[in-house]
Amino acid sequence: MVKTRSILIHNESYVDQWTSLRERIDYVMNEHHKSSLEAHNQALKTLQDWFKEVVNSMEEVNINRNQEFNKLSNTPIFMDDSSICWNKMCLPLPFEF
Repeated sequence: MVKTRSILIHNESYVDQWTSLRERIDYVMNEHHKSSLEAHNQALKTLQDWFKEVVNSMEEVNINRNQEFNKLSNTPIFMDDSSICWNKMCLPLPFEF
């Protein structure tokens, strides 16, 4: 009887248990939301850095392409994307690439 009485006295009410459970769930959900936002921001930053590297690489390729094109344009015969040139006289191509 004493054991039964102490079980009844020391047990929390269901309202208190639900409140405690709700508080723990809210805490876990808030922490999950924070970590998700941090992960999203990190991924976004990584993606932006990658795009910047791609743009820089494309600019380098364009610079190198232009340098090579300028070397070729000093030769008697060269082609650009719209014409064939010989000694600085250019004829338009009948089709586009």
